[in-house]
Amino acid sequence: MKECKECETTINIHKHHVFGGPNRKLSEKYKLYVYLCQRHHTGNKGIHFNPQMALRYKQEYQEKFEQQYSRELFVELFGKNYLGVHE
Repeated sequence: MKECKECETTINIHKHHVFGGPNRKLSEKYKLYVYLCQRHHTGNKGIHFNPQMALRYKQEYQEKFEQQYSRELFVELFGKNYLGVHE
């Protein structure tokens, strides 16, 4: 069962692609997505309106990607290194 990574609820769960926009398909291909409830996804304090939360997930999922591949490939595919970045 899918649950919100922030609050662990299983109600009204959405899939959030950590690297969206033009990188959405790459996020899907490499499983760089997280399940969030509506409140933590599109709510007024959700990831789409919370740059610190979005950066935290970008950093976490870049690290996961790099465990299997490399930083060079990540930057080549996604165009940016999010590690070491502070909002």
